[in-house]
Amino acid sequence: MNKNIFKETMYSIDSMFPLYSSDINIGDKTNPLNCHWHDEIEFILITYGKAIFQIENSSYEVNEGDIIIIGSGELHSAYSQSFSDSCICKSLTFNCDMLSSKSSDSIQIKFINPLINNQLNLPHHLKCINDNERMIRSFLLELMSTLSIRESNFELTAKSYLYMIFSKIMLMVTHKNANELLNVSNSNKIDNFKHVLNYIHMNHNKSLTIKELSLQLNMSEGHFCRIFKSLTFKTPIDYINYYRTTKAQEFLINSDKKILEISIDVGFNNLSYFINIFKKNTGFTPSEFRKKIHLRGADIEK
Repeated sequence: MNKNIFKETMYSIDSMFPLYSSDINIGDKTNPLNCHWHDEIEFILITYGKAIFQIENSSYEVNEGDIIIIGSGELHSAYSQSFSDSCICKSLTFNCDMLSSKSSDSIQIKFINPLINNQLNLPHHLKCINDNERMIRSFLLELMSTLSIRESNFELTAKSYLYMIFSKIMLMVTHKNANELLNVSNSNKIDNFKHVLNYIHMNHNKSLTIKELSLQLNMSEGHFCRIFKSLTFKTPIDYINYYRTTKAQEFLINSDKKILEISIDVGFNNLSYFINIFKKNTGFTPSEFRKKIHLRGADIEK
């Protein structure tokens, strides 16, 4: 099974310094942060609004000033609690290998190795209501500012802030006990769900049914639909149509194919239905979207 189809790949400005910051706008349930995972650890600082984050099997209600921590490989998604406003966040993502040292000193053995080997339960939600959590937020803001300004020797400053953040986080972590390390049932459930997402991605241009997808996990159709929506905030059909829309956008941007041909290529057998779904997911008809992209390209050329 190829798990990497639904895996998000992070790209850094500098591959020699894999620590990067970005802005995230999370829409409501019709335009959420879609379910995905990545190898890197991610800190998400909520700067405006409220949202619901789903991380593996747990759900968290977050507010402005809160921090979400996503561990390596953890499946996650989110949506804004407001229908009129996005939830605006700042994200910091990094590969925890960059914390390692070549020598096996006490820091490496006591803190870094357990982190890299996934032996720690990281706190997922920091409400920043105590001094320790507020210091984490302060260091995180300084780190993001450092990456934005990029003054001379910024890498050294940024990495020092990262160590300071973890010096505070390590006061809050718990070590996974033997049962947690040996019990793979929950991990298998998440991996199986990733398999279903990958199956959709591989077969999005074919006719897909709830029955076919539920059989992938040996579940009843009703139970499968409830589990799917709890993790993605979308019904299976809505998710399939959303993914088909993203593939149609790629064709509209990168090819001169006719819209009818694109609709068939991405799995729709009815043009009117395709146009309605595309507009529902993007706010534009396919023709309007293509025109918008071409106009933007012409402006760039000027």
